[in-house]
Amino acid sequence: MLFTLGVLDGGQHLTILPEMLVDRELRSGRFVRIAVDAAPWTRPLIVATRVRGPRAPEVAKLIALLQEVVNDVDN
Repeated sequence: MLFTLGVLDGGQHLTILPEMLVDRELRSGRFVRIAVDAAPWTRPLIVATRVRGPRAPEVAKLIALLQEVVNDVDN
């Protein structure tokens, strides 16, 4: 991540990064946000866990909650 910020800061480059990763730079004025007149972007959500071992009940609850949220958004 530091490499990406350094490259962006050091030249005439453009990048697409999550806002949380450049929040400090945006607030300080080091970087500027470019307004894009387009539909909101989406990106896939990948939920992963290790292959071996039992799933904790909390993991099953989280997966069920995520599925519920996705179903609500799709409808």
